[in-house]
Amino acid sequence: MNDSGDTYDTLHKNGGTRLPSRGAASSASLKPDDVQSHNENHHTKTFPRISKPIELMRNSYDTVIIGSGYGCAVAASRLARCEDASGKRQSVCVLERGAEKWPGEYPSGVPAAAPGNHVSDKVAPTWFPPSTRQDCTGLHDGSTSSTSVAYLADAWNWGAEIFCECKVRNVREAEKRDGYIVYFAWQGHYKGCFAPGFQGDLMWVHAKRCVVLDADVVGITEILRRSKEMGLSITHHAGQGRSGNGDVLACMTRDGIGGPGVASLIGEVSTREDDGAHSSLTITEATVTPAPMGLTTSTTRTALAEGSVDHYIRREKLTIHKKPSGNIDLLGEPRFPPPRISDGGLDSEGKQIRKTWSKINSAKMAKAPGFGFTEVMSGFIRRDANLTLDNRETYELAYRTAQGLCETARLFLHVRTFNTRATVEDPDHSATLTGTFACPVIPGSPFMAQRGDFNLFVSDHKSSCTRNVTYNFDMRGVDGRLLHFHGYKVVDSSVAFAPFRFWRATTTLYVTILEPRQDKEAVSAHGEPWRRGQVLARGIMHIHPTDFLSQLMTMTPTGSGLVKKVYSATSFLTYFSSKSLSLILGSFAPLEYPRAIYNGYINDTPPDASFTIVASDNVKTQMHMWNATNVDLETKNLFMIPGAAVDHRIFALPTIRYNAVNYFTRAGYRVFVPVHRIGQLAVAQDDWTTHDARLDLRACLEYIRNSPEYSGGNAPGNKTYTVAHCMGSVAFAAGLLDGTIPASWILGVTASQVFMHPVWSQPNMFKIHRSPLALDRAYKALLGTWFSCSTARDDTVPQRLLNALLRFWPEPRGELCANAACHRCTLIFGRCWNHRNLNEATHRHIDRFFGGVNMTLLHLLMKQGCEGHVLTNAPRFDRLTAWRNVRRLRGLPFFLFVGRDNAVLTTEATERTYQVLCDAFGSGGDDLDDDAGGHGRFRRRVIPGYGHLDCWIGRNAWKDVYPLVREEVDRVVRGPGYEFREPHDRFRVMVESGELLY
Repeated sequence: MNDSGDTYDTLHKNGGTRLPSRGAASSASLKPDDVQSHNENHHTKTFPRISKPIELMRNSYDTVIIGSGYGCAVAASRLARCEDASGKRQSVCVLERGAEKWPGEYPSGVPAAAPGNHVSDKVAPTWFPPSTRQDCTGLHDGSTSSTSVAYLADAWNWGAEIFCECKVRNVREAEKRDGYIVYFAWQGHYKGCFAPGFQGDLMWVHAKRCVVLDADVVGITEILRRSKEMGLSITHHAGQGRSGNGDVLACMTRDGIGGPGVASLIGEVSTREDDGAHSSLTITEATVTPAPMGLTTSTTRTALAEGSVDHYIRREKLTIHKKPSGNIDLLGEPRFPPPRISDGGLDSEGKQIRKTWSKINSAKMAKAPGFGFTEVMSGFIRRDANLTLDNRETYELAYRTAQGLCETARLFLHVRTFNTRATVEDPDHSATLTGTFACPVIPGSPFMAQRGDFNLFVSDHKSSCTRNVTYNFDMRGVDGRLLHFHGYKVVDSSVAFAPFRFWRATTTLYVTILEPRQDKEAVSAHGEPWRRGQVLARGIMHIHPTDFLSQLMTMTPTGSGLVKKVYSATSFLTYFSSKSLSLILGSFAPLEYPRAIYNGYINDTPPDASFTIVASDNVKTQMHMWNATNVDLETKNLFMIPGAAVDHRIFALPTIRYNAVNYFTRAGYRVFVPVHRIGQLAVAQDDWTTHDARLDLRACLEYIRNSPEYSGGNAPGNKTYTVAHCMGSVAFAAGLLDGTIPASWILGVTASQVFMHPVWSQPNMFKIHRSPLALDRAYKALLGTWFSCSTARDDTVPQRLLNALLRFWPEPRGELCANAACHRCTLIFGRCWNHRNLNEATHRHIDRFFGGVNMTLLHLLMKQGCEGHVLTNAPRFDRLTAWRNVRRLRGLPFFLFVGRDNAVLTTEATERTYQVLCDAFGSGGDDLDDDAGGHGRFRRRVIPGYGHLDCWIGRNAWKDVYPLVREEVDRVVRGPGYEFREPHDRFRVMVESGELLY
């Protein structure tokens, strides 16, 4: 501080440029007693840290200062105190190549200093390891006297933000906005593991008004020459000649005293023509002087910096605060926090910074260890706004197209958690992302990613048995453009027992680039805000094996001691390994039992009315009703019958955003759903069967027909259209075929999966014919007459043993899971869904939507499925599909549909019924597959990609299945010429916004 204190008088005596005299605003007037630092805490070895983590860097600053020597420290101190005519304080960013070190942290001997030795990449022999950071340089690099306690401390106290381990590479003029872009290689945490490529994965910061350089002679020369090569207009004299102090010339004045040079005496860098200057690109290095000044280097630097800054301040009409700094507590917080952080209203960037700072501070207060690693991915991104669908086929199409056009992309990210324990225990398993994304086909590239969200192995709420690794961050382009990056890796049950598939899944990133919406409130209210943006590009990126090996080398635990670092690394790697093994082991992972507390109920759909129904045999069941919500349409009645072991919730499922009841009520239908005696009711345990359940269905139809309030919704003749699923459809068929339910009451029938010819799938046939014991009889003898689809950890020993044995049940790799209730449903009915069609909440809580079956019902189901006909009860088991019964169906239009992947019943079940109807009443039907159309009395559809119950409870059933049913219902109920128009409601908003597009 004494050297810098003599600067002014010395320069005045030598006739130098007139500089402002030192006053209350000068940091050099600070006394040692004014600064509280580590010197007062030798016994605790606590050193201050005035630099900030890179995660807290803003995108733009008024001034960016390169280096932390005397000149830059003076500039930072002065400019941090400035404000413009409107009273807005100037934001200052200091980029320092070295690490922050304080007296007491320097090595005290050769062994301690050895790790800090380095050789420049330019002059090192080929066998020498490349240098990526200089640990022994920094705020004290040994070349000049310490400035941290004076100028840098004052700059920090006034809100300047200092970032270490940032090696500036070049400077360019900003595109489509004022100022400069300063590119730098952040060298934290990976120490050259990506040496061949890390210099190309540059981060950057925008200097809105001014850039100050003082990165030593060679450093400035390197930056300027590289900047010139990258397009910045700089004189060809850069790097030529020698200065008076004997150093290799970086900058020499162009005032004629010392010949042609790079900068003026006030440090302004000359342009290519030598007749102009970059007025906002300033050098404060001492070698801008044309001749020796007879002063120490530190004195010269300080004086030149004061002069350059004073000239800039006067030109820009800024004002320096005259407030004294007071006592500076380097172990506390700045007295004058950075601009926009201290202001009352924070912008979005300020809010992100505050959130990240809160994480860092919380971890610091808790003395929690952290963990970090660096990840590099490359691939191909296709810029096309029409790639709106979020499915694998769309990403692969974009990837192949971009690959053919050589539209490459590269992602360089540092993942960091400040509290490893919190990350492991947090359900979102989140960490912070910082890095760059480069894709030349997207204007504004390269983009800076700051304060992004990384989530490791989080449950995919869209798909069951699936874990995702997600990347979400806003990124700013060099032209100021703001885009959003969303990427995810999909690790599902297909990786079970397949390590190479696991590798492929964890190294493949599906990428979507979006333009954020301006409606911030609507976006923030969205469960997945990124989906509300406009898709700009899509593609796929990969981690290559060599980059993965480098990534392993970058894994770095942080903490106050060796024990905490070991704990941090162990915790993170244990979590990663356990989740990986649970996915690789598939059904042999720890079983998932039903939860006492449910979550994921995002669409509670309670009925508008519920009724107690009494059948002719005095058995009491229930029926629920939902009124139509479309006031623009005439209300019509729709009778929807669920299958066995379930209730009305398969149509009013609370775990999907858009269920069947939502769909049909907004189409103008009043929906009635019975819960019959073989459904999810206590009475289901009383040995009732599908043949008995026909009585409940008749009683429900009678209630609707006889109700003055509801019968008006029936068609002429008091007829009701009926949609029936699975064993509910078989029960309905039994009632129609034996005359219990008059066909004259029915307007038409949609049968889901089966009607009157149940034919079991091959796995179910195997259970029946190849099992050494009849399953129903064996279970009845050992465990009783009731099989529950639910279970618990504290279930009986035989039930727990059964749960363990069901792990070995053979299923395709993509259908393996660890859900105990799902296993039990598969045992009794066969696999009821394609797992990929269920979201996580539905699959996780499947026990809440399934009850069980009694052994009498199970025996009848087994017999019906083997014979392929609807049967009466034991002991006769009469077939109801004889011609005398089938002819009762004359005049009824039928729509039969089945999932192509049905693992409960075969597609032959609906095919047989369709053929019988056509043979009995003429071939006026249409057997349809996939997307074919038709308008016959009998129609059949096979739906690709769907199994059994997922046709109703699947997350995308609203667009893949429901419309097919509604079209048929509309055709019969409202007439062939009717065309449905979507009402303007919340479901239409969700569809149009892409919220439901998975």
